[in-house]
Amino acid sequence: MENTVSDFIYLFHEETARNALQTVRWVAPLSLFILTFIAGLIPLTLRLKFDEASIRKMFEKSPITSENSVIHQCLICGCGGTLIATVFLCLLPAMRSLVLSNDVYPGAEICVSSGILFTYLFQELVFVRFGNTDEDYIDQWHIYLVQFIRCELDVCKKLPEPPKSPSVEDMEAEDHGDNIEMDQLGNLQEALGLAAEEAEELRDFVLANQPGPALRRTAYLRAQKDFLKLKNPKMDKIVYFGVTLLCLHSILDGFCLGLQPTDNQTWYVFGNIASHRVIIAISTGIELLASNFKSKSIAYVMLIFSVMPSIGSMFGSLAATSRADLRNLAFMIGMSGGSLLYVTFFELFRGFKKQSVIGVGQCLSAFCGYLISLSFYMWLKRNFFF
Repeated sequence: MENTVSDFIYLFHEETARNALQTVRWVAPLSLFILTFIAGLIPLTLRLKFDEASIRKMFEKSPITSENSVIHQCLICGCGGTLIATVFLCLLPAMRSLVLSNDVYPGAEICVSSGILFTYLFQELVFVRFGNTDEDYIDQWHIYLVQFIRCELDVCKKLPEPPKSPSVEDMEAEDHGDNIEMDQLGNLQEALGLAAEEAEELRDFVLANQPGPALRRTAYLRAQKDFLKLKNPKMDKIVYFGVTLLCLHSILDGFCLGLQPTDNQTWYVFGNIASHRVIIAISTGIELLASNFKSKSIAYVMLIFSVMPSIGSMFGSLAATSRADLRNLAFMIGMSGGSLLYVTFFELFRGFKKQSVIGVGQCLSAFCGYLISLSFYMWLKRNFFF
């Protein structure tokens, strides 16, 4: 154990090693930011070729990111498997090596469990203010940003039918014989079981109290305004603030990227985190596009979503190169690992309804993601200094 600790002290604090890793530690978070941001903006390219109605119809016929999409579920769960591999193959051994051998308490395990509970507590506090018990919000937890925005602005995923003007309603009523002025008195009497005089009085009362043209016009304009609000939703400052808070825990995800002692380990962690972030970014971009949010609003959400783990990675890089205490470095890695486990089990695996065969497929996808990451890890360990 002492030799291992010495190796980490060398890797973290020796001038030569720090110079060799410095470039990688800054290039990796920048690459993660650019890759995630561009991935989130890819769905916007559909607006160059299709109009709004065509895009909505396209997503309604082919729900790419819905909870019923098997391919989407497998990709999301597979990314969860890679995150599990990152924590238990890379982060946990690093924490155990950084914690001195004469420690009485299991420092690595305490750090990871603290990271899980801290992230869980923080997210629940945010959901107290910005959460919603809507069924879709709960069943699609992996794209909680989209569900939060829709619930906060009362925007439907599927646009309802536009309101009909009074003239159109009158024409349809005449075509279907639904206008009360054309109803036979006998039908009204039979339907309500009234006497002839009572039925006639009721009909006269209804006709006398029907809304006039002005009231109907006002109601139509109000309904049209509400429809246009759903059709062209706009984000406000509260929504932007909520998105920022919901993404803050991603800073912890990025800590581990800047705290790796070798360049190969840095790129290994980068690949696992990037695969998860890219798929979530594309899913979020598609859902926001389907709700017809402005390109500027989608770009802002993607900017916040992409920049948070990069900020965390830069903090980790600064801590690793500033001769920080090894226990503090281990604590930061543990918090990052705990945050990744929270994302895996509370967001990715929790994000879909568990349905018999589909649930087994999700589990197998997670296992496949873990095996792919494990194979890549073993290959790097065998062929490089890892």
